Amino acid sequence: MAIENSSASKDLFRHYGIFLSFLIVIFGILFGMSILNKKFYSNGIKEEIQKVLNQQENAKYIIGKELKITSGIVNSAVLFELSSSESAEKYYALMLRTPTYYGPMPAVFIYNKNSGAKFAGYASLKGKVKLLLEENPNDVRITYWISKIPKIVDSAKKMEDK
Repeated sequence: MAIENSSASKDLFRHYGIFLSFLIVIFGILFGMSILNKKFYSNGIKEEIQKVLNQQENAKYIIGKELKITSGIVNSAVLFELSSSESAEKYYALMLRTPTYYGPMPAVFIYNKNSGAKFAGYASLKGKVKLLLEENPNDVRITYWISKIPKIVDSAKKMEDK
């Protein structure tokens, strides 16, 4: 009887071991894919911001490294350092989701401590909708984010300085 019980417990442990190793492999694959996806995601956003800057600012900015945003004001934004061909001052590009009449759209802003925040345009947007949205630069939603961008950038710079 003790021999049968020992054999059954070995089989049970073997089945649990196989199941746990299967779960570990699956979670490892998911974790690895999420790390790879983050890099592709960041590069895609950089390209979209660069397209907007090339169209609106005549390619005078080049995107640098990404800064981590720690502000609780916004949870769907990304911030990059910019280098300017015309100035040695620090510039930043911020892309965030803004509500519009046509649903949430990715808006790109340029920020400098001396000149403040400026709306650069909408990313991934073409045609009539783009013309209609950019026709009204004094939109209340854009003005709201322009007033919040200094706090967002300052929180990211404080985190970077640590």
